[in-house]
Amino acid sequence: MSHSLPQMLAIQLEYFRGSFHVNKHVHHIWFPRRLNTKPYLSTQHQGTKATDYDLYAVAVHDGADIGKDRYAIYIKTSQEVWNLYKSGESAIEVSIVRVLSVRADMLFYARRTPA
Repeated sequence: MSHSLPQMLAIQLEYFRGSFHVNKHVHHIWFPRRLNTKPYLSTQHQGTKATDYDLYAVAVHDGADIGKDRYAIYIKTSQEVWNLYKSGESAIEVSIVRVLSVRADMLFYARRTPA
């Protein structure tokens, strides 16, 4: 049986810990530029082709409070060009080093097409 993985993969990183008050973790979680999903597939899906994904967007909630709605998104606009978009501001070009160093809340990956 042939299985395929989705074209797009969205991963939400959990930064909140709750009790009576909800607190947001502020540490950085490492994430890869290229994600190989093969090690995470069940045995029945190991024959699946195209298990590599490329990072194409990173969403960040800016601020330590949940109630503050300040968001930024880093989007890969071409081969190696990344832009930062913030509400009410013009886009600015940023380096992949900056993208990989942010405290991401959501990661978006696109499946690589086999060559």
